Amino acid sequence: MMRKLVRFFNEKNMKDIAFKAMEEYKEFIFEVDSVTTWLDRVLRNPNPVVLQAYANWSIPCRKLMPILEKKTLEAEGKWAYGRLDIDEVPDLATALQIKLVPTVFLINKGHSMNRIEGLPTEESINEFLDDVKLVAGLESDEMVFQGLLSAGKEFIQEKKYDEALRSFSEALKVKSFGEKHFVECYEGMLKAAFNKGDTKLSQEYLEKIKTRKNELSTEGAKFFEDVEKSLNDNKKMSEEFIKKKTVVEEKIRQNPKNYEFMNELCKLYYENGYHEEAIEIGLEIIDLEKSFKGYGQKAVVGILNDLGPSHVLTKPTRKRLQSLHNKYSV
Repeated sequence: MMRKLVRFFNEKNMKDIAFKAMEEYKEFIFEVDSVTTWLDRVLRNPNPVVLQAYANWSIPCRKLMPILEKKTLEAEGKWAYGRLDIDEVPDLATALQIKLVPTVFLINKGHSMNRIEGLPTEESINEFLDDVKLVAGLESDEMVFQGLLSAGKEFIQEKKYDEALRSFSEALKVKSFGEKHFVECYEGMLKAAFNKGDTKLSQEYLEKIKTRKNELSTEGAKFFEDVEKSLNDNKKMSEEFIKKKTVVEEKIRQNPKNYEFMNELCKLYYENGYHEEAIEIGLEIIDLEKSFKGYGQKAVVGILNDLGPSHVLTKPTRKRLQSLHNKYSV
C-alpha cells in the first residue's frame, strides 16, 4: 500500500506540481518573439513588465536571466518578465535604441519608467527591482513598514520614547506587515514604554507579547525577562514599602512642620517606583514651605534629573515647577 502511495505521489502529484509551475512560468515569463507579443504582453499588460534585451552569445545576459526569473516568480504575478532576443527581432531592438546587452527596461502601461544597460552590479539591480516593486505595488507597504520600524529603533537610541511609540504603533497598522511582525513591533514599544518609565504601559505590552514570546529575538527575550522581573520585584516590595511608609507617616503626624520627614516620604516613594506620587509629595512640600529653595524644590528637581527629559512625567512637572517658582520667587 505504501509503495502505491509513494508511486502515486511521485508520478501523478509531481507531474501536477511541475505542470502548475510551468504554467505559472509561462504566464509571468515569456519571450518577446514578435511585434504582436510586444503589443499584447508588454505594452498592453495590466501589470509592470521587466523587459530584458539580450543576445544568446552574451555571457552577462545569461548571468542576469536567472536572477530576474527568480525575482519574478517570487513576486507571484505582480509583474512579468519579458525577454527580447535582439538578433531574432532586430526591428524592435532598433526601435528601442538598444546599444548594449543586456539592457533592462521597466515598462508600465506602455511607458518606459527606468532602464539599466550592461551587466548591473548587485546594488544597481536591487535599486532597479525596488522601483519595479514600488510600481507594482508589491512592497510599497513593506517599504513604509520598514521605514517606521527603523525610525522607531532610532528614536529609542535617541531617547525619544514618545516618538518611538508612535512609530511602532503606526508600523503595526501597515496592512499584512504589522501582523507578520507583531512581536517585533511590540518589542520596540515595550522598550520605549519601560525606558520612558510608564510601568502601566509596560505591563500591557508584556501581556501582548507573552503568548508569542517564542518569536522574540535573543536580545528581545532577555529584555522581556528583565522587564518582567523588574515589574514583579516592584509588586513584591509593596509589603515592606507599606511598613516603612507607615513609620514615616507617623513621624509626619507627630511633627507636621518638620518637612525633612516629608522629604523622607518623598524619597521612599521614589525609590520604590512610585514616581508620580513622589513628585506630588515634593510639590506639596514646596507649597507648605512657601519657598523654592527648600526640601521640596531639591526633591522634585532631583527626581526629574534622574528620570530624564523623555520621561512621561518630566514635561508636565516642569510646567508645575515653573508655576511654583513664579509664585514663591517674587
